[in-house]
Amino acid sequence: MAVMTLEVLSGGNIGRGQKTVDTAGSAEAILAATGDVLWHSITILALTTNTGQVYVGGSGVSSTNNQGLDAGEAVTLTPHRGHEVNLSDIYLDVGTSTEGAEIWVAR
Repeated sequence: MAVMTLEVLSGGNIGRGQKTVDTAGSAEAILAATGDVLWHSITILALTTNTGQVYVGGSGVSSTNNQGLDAGEAVTLTPHRGHEVNLSDIYLDVGTSTEGAEIWVAR
């Protein structure tokens, strides 16, 4: 499993990191840790160097149940007001091994 390091910026209110998935077809949590991983907004940007798609979802995400993001495409997840998103609950899968996404988070 490729480990993502989250760099926290701007006094802890913004963070960024890069997550790659070792093996296509094997979904991995964005951040496989517990603790301070709750955020109000998460943007997932497929790396511009990807040759395949990135699939975003829960632990069962795959190319068969998700349209996927092409290189350079992004999706932003924003929960209802007063709620937060846990990075360990969001998974990525890829069409090509060792590809992935840039992750931006905000509180």
